[in-house]
Amino acid sequence: MNRFDGFYPEPLRHNPMKPPLFLPLACLLTLTGPLAHAATYTVTNPADDGSANTLRWAIEWANSNPGSTINITNNLGTIVFTNQTPLITAAVTINGGVGNTVSGNDAHRIFFIDTPNAGDAVVINNLTLADGRAKGGDGGLYGGGAGLGAGGAIFVNRGAVTVQNVTFTSNVAQGGNGGNGASIANGFGGGGGGG
Repeated sequence: MNRFDGFYPEPLRHNPMKPPLFLPLACLLTLTGPLAHAATYTVTNPADDGSANTLRWAIEWANSNPGSTINITNNLGTIVFTNQTPLITAAVTINGGVGNTVSGNDAHRIFFIDTPNAGDAVVINNLTLADGRAKGGDGGLYGGGAGLGAGGAIFVNRGAVTVQNVTFTSNVAQGGNGGNGASIANGFGGGGGGG
């Protein structure tokens, strides 16, 4: 008697017309990838090159893992953003530690927050935000108005932002210059507002 002639229950028999159930599940898990999870990132390097343990690196990783915490090592000093900072696009807590400043280098807004949901908590603690600058775009050549400059240190497009024990120093929000009206008689555009 052949061992497959009723000796084994149906589920144990191999049927070439029915693929095993675990195969579609394995494919589904492979396609969805690993789930994001909150993590803690420690900033020990004041450089702005995106290398490991810089603030830029920590923000980029925290954006991939909503609910993460960024801890800046005590007395690291001043972190100077020499390029536009990355958007904060996820809930995060940034703990500035003791004796630390983040600078926009009189050229860049320090933090731009735009999370997926209005209720996503972004918390910034124990930090000095200095020398941030947001400038609105200039008006057009033919007399167009200028753009609003808003949020020299922090601009919130969406998110529930809380700042605690944060000092704001020498941050500027400057509206753009109005258009010059070169081709329109007496047609000058208005300047943008700062805020």
